[in-house]
Order: sequence, then structure tokens, then C-alpha cells
Amino acid sequence: GLHPGEEEVMSLAKEIGTEIVLVDDIKARVACELAGLSPRGTLWLLLKAIKNDILDFDNFLRALEDMTRSGFFLKEEVYLRAVREAKKLSEKA
Repeated sequence: GLHPGEEEVMSLAKEIGTEIVLVDDIKARVACELAGLSPRGTLWLLLKAIKNDILDFDNFLRALEDMTRSGFFLKEEVYLRAVREAKKLSEKA
């Protein structure tokens, strides 16, 4: 099953009428999609912050390093793709 926090996120999203929800767990993502929600993850949020000039590339890398050091799991190819995308977005700013 889902973690109670993830269930609460889904419930709140429905209650306030938003589609986008921030979840990283794969089971939670699937559950959100089945419920008609649009799950987004932490990487999406960080990349969005770069795109909106809230975060620069160095701080993106620092956040990513801190997250992975704290147990946030990313496949190597996902990590590398995120770094490339962040670099590209930061160069457009």
C-alpha cells in the first residue's frame, strides 16, 4: 500500500482541485495516475526552479548531492540526464 503521507497528498489534491502532485515513490506515482492526477518528482521541481531563475546550476548540483547522500535514490542515467538538463536550462537564463 501507499504511505499515509502519499495518501494524504492525493486526497488534498482532489480536495483543492489540483492535478499536479509532488511524489517520488513509484507506487505513489502509479496510484496518482490511476486517480487522474499528474505526479511530478523532486527532480522536476528542482529543474523548474532553475527554469524560473530560483535556483542556479551550482545549487542544483549541491541539492542533488545532498539528497543522494541522505538516501534519495536515483539511477545513474536519471542523475546524468537531470544534470545535463539543468546545465542546459541554466545556460538559457
